[in-house]
Amino acid sequence: MAAYGSTTVGNFGSTTVGAYGSTTVGTLFSTTVAAASNGGTVGSGNLHVASITGAPTSGRLEVASTGGTAVIAYTGSSTSTTTCGASAQPCFTGVSLVSGSGTMATGGVVNQPLNVADTTVVPIAATTGFRTTGTNQVNVTTTAGTATLQYTGTSTTAGTCGTTPCLTGVTLISGSGTIAKTNSVFQTPFAGTGILPAATVTGFTGTGSLNVTLSGGPAVVAYTGTSTTAATCGATACFTGVTLTSGSGTAATGAAISQVAFSGSGVLPAASVTGFQVRGP
Repeated sequence: MAAYGSTTVGNFGSTTVGAYGSTTVGTLFSTTVAAASNGGTVGSGNLHVASITGAPTSGRLEVASTGGTAVIAYTGSSTSTTTCGASAQPCFTGVSLVSGSGTMATGGVVNQPLNVADTTVVPIAATTGFRTTGTNQVNVTTTAGTATLQYTGTSTTAGTCGTTPCLTGVTLISGSGTIAKTNSVFQTPFAGTGILPAATVTGFTGTGSLNVTLSGGPAVVAYTGTSTTAATCGATACFTGVTLTSGSGTAATGAAISQVAFSGSGVLPAASVTGFQVRGP
């Protein structure tokens, strides 16, 4: 009689939560209102300024006015007298009012938005380690604590960002306050859904369930895929399509991750499958 196949249960995948992208707020464009816009209504006509050097070619600006700080949108900039007028002062063009009111005065501050509620672009020192596929979130240190911002992409283009790289398509999720250069910016930690960064995904099945240590204690999550692509994962490999099955909390870098052990159905890892039928009877 021929021998029956024999083996032992194989190893279950094991790793740790990977690193999250981390950087600081980059250089924010700043200038002042020029004489040609002195007394002008904020958000109306071209905005003349002392300099446009370092400004994105389109975007938003905060402008000091008699009504406080106004926010404007603009579609272009120029140093041409044909566009800006005979004063030969640079200007922002295609200006429209987003919020605020009042008139401007020579020397009034003009800058990329500092208030997280007003910004659509956040300059950062580097985009390395940040996810760029899909909709993602970052936590940013502000004067009021920590704000959570959603972003849709990253860029290193001066016309989009200014003098440093940036996060684009930014909207405020929670928090308040203003930002400043060198404030902390970091990828929002996994909190139950989305992408779970991992030091490695080697040894894990393509789909399955994981035991994860979260800030609230042991948790179980399900996942639909794995990736090692920076655009999807950020700084490390990752599990994708993750949903929380049980537990709560956030996942800190270095926390334990392991494949959920076989418990009656699904995939059973084996040290070897040599000598076994491809399918049972």
